[in-house]
Amino acid sequence: MTVLEWSGEIGWELWTPELRAQLKASKGDDLTIRFSSVGGSLFEGGDIFNLLADHRRDHPKIKMNLEIKSTALSMGSAIAASPVFDDVSVEQTSMFMLHNPWTIAIGDFDEMQGRADFLKSARDMFARVYSAKSGQSITDTIDDMSAETWFFGQEIIDAGFANRMNESVSSAEPAAGIVGIGQDKALILAAVKIKFQQMKKRQKELNEGVEFDEERAVACLKG
Repeated sequence: MTVLEWSGEIGWELWTPELRAQLKASKGDDLTIRFSSVGGSLFEGGDIFNLLADHRRDHPKIKMNLEIKSTALSMGSAIAASPVFDDVSVEQTSMFMLHNPWTIAIGDFDEMQGRADFLKSARDMFARVYSAKSGQSITDTIDDMSAETWFFGQEIIDAGFANRMNESVSSAEPAAGIVGIGQDKALILAAVKIKFQQMKKRQKELNEGVEFDEERAVACLKG
């Protein structure tokens, strides 16, 4: 069993070439990915999603497991909902969020409409991914995405995005700032949303002045 640690912002700390090299180095072993991400680049996330699909096609008989450690938010939750995984587990402290895809847009009305059409297609594609994973209807899934829906710990399992809770290694109380029984979930959510907004700001800065890559957009939507 090969264990990989995939943690960070997609398109900032998690990049497809590095992850591809890690998967190649696993040499077709059974795989466990310990995953935590606040999300990030839609395009880079689409590349990673498709990278995992390619690895499954190349190695159809191996076990591919995912452990959601801290967060699977935005594009991170779409990756976590990939159908390639045989087992998806969470911690009591894990957080999972789905919402509509977003991007930065500059241009005339034709360019803006084209970008909007792309985002709607991306939403519909990932709605199918989430729906297939959870068993919820696509219509209800789209409603959840539009509302920016959050799940915590056991709620992730109840919603169908994971199948089990990792065994606790300690009976000690969770550390301050970690989602736990009896803690104020609203305060934790507010803190995570601040981190998420920081990620969005960084992605905006990275994409300023970058032209829309139509070829990569098509690749992202190949599903």
